[in-house]
Parts: sequence; structure tokens; C-alpha cells
Amino acid sequence: MSGAVDNTSGAAAPFRGNILLGTTLAFGISAFLVVTLRVVFRASRRKIGISDYCIASAMLMSFTHMVFDALCVTKFGYGRHEFDLPASIRTSGTPLMLFWLGQILFKLSILFTKLSLFFIYRDLFAQVDSTIIRITNAANYVTAFIVISYYGAATLLIVDIHTNSSAASYKTP
Repeated sequence: MSGAVDNTSGAAAPFRGNILLGTTLAFGISAFLVVTLRVVFRASRRKIGISDYCIASAMLMSFTHMVFDALCVTKFGYGRHEFDLPASIRTSGTPLMLFWLGQILFKLSILFTKLSLFFIYRDLFAQVDSTIIRITNAANYVTAFIVISYYGAATLLIVDIHTNSSAASYKTP
């Protein structure tokens, strides 16, 4: 929170947390309903597969991230300027920890969402044998490898940066 601008006018800066909260809740609840409908329908047909487990895992992580965002807005001043926050929040490590956990959950939820698509396409083309399908399957596997490598490395980097730096215990002096 270094480099903060002092509020010399005395007027409070506009609160923008309601935008984050509104979009988070609207899209989070919508996604939760769609994923729940998909998984329940496929389970009722006894056709639940690994793509369903991946998307359910992604939804669980995304929902947890949504809760963290809502907590940050309602309890820790996300959406407000730093100079409008009380010193107890500015020096607290909890908002930074929630932000860090949110980054990890976001990366993992995107990873599992994309893996779900990989498994859907893999299963979709499993019964067909032609040259174009073999090429498509190869491209699907290459893409899955790239996705796993990228999001796995990004998640490990976020964990490593947090555990091996002074950012883990950052306090405003």
C-alpha cells in the first residue's frame, strides 16, 4: 500500500466495491446453478465422468473465491481507496492473505474448467477414427499439456512468492 495518495481534500473517494460484489455474486450464482444442473442431470443419467468432476471442482474453487471477494469487500474495504480505510485494516495481514488465496483459487478454477473441456472433447471424438479426428485429438492433448504446465507453474509461483518473501508478512510501517 506504498505509494498511496493522501486525501487532502477531505472528501471520501467513490466506493467501487459494489461493482466487484455485484459482478462476483451475479456470475458466481449463475455459474453455480448451471454447473449444478449439468452435474445433477448427468448423475441422474448415470453418465457422470471426469469432465463433470473437473467442472464441479472448478465451481467449488470459484465459489470459495467468490466468498473471499465478498468478505474482502464487506469486511476489509476492497473498493475503497487506501486513505479511506482505518489503520487497523491497512496494517492487517488478513486482506493480503485472502487476496493471495483468491489468486490460487482463481488459477486452479481456470485450470479445472479448461481440463473439463479437454475431457469433453476427448470423449466426444473417442468413437470416431479419421485423419482429421486424430489431428484434432493430438491438438487437444497438446493444448491440455500447455494448460496444465502454465496454470500449474503459475499456481506454484504464487505459492512460492508468498512463502519465500516478505510479502507474506507485509505490514504498512
